[in-house]
Amino acid sequence: MTEHADESARVPAVWRPSDEGRHPGASVEAWWFWGWDAAASAGLYVGLEITGQRFDYWAGLVRAGEPYLHIVELDGTGLRAGLEIKPP
Repeated sequence: MTEHADESARVPAVWRPSDEGRHPGASVEAWWFWGWDAAASAGLYVGLEITGQRFDYWAGLVRAGEPYLHIVELDGTGLRAGLEIKPP
């Protein structure tokens, strides 16, 4: 583990807090997260892709015995500071 000058917490050398924000000059940026509970009776995913000043966002939740919930915003324009979005 390496201490980075821009942070006080010890983290692996390959990760920095600045990795969790926008990266100027990147043509497309993408963040995807998946998870499920220990019994595998519920799961979710969230995806965010940013291209310039536009974004695509997906989120899904699946639970045993419940309908699938899917939320999507394609070609969104409500970018705010950092990775915050607020679709119009």
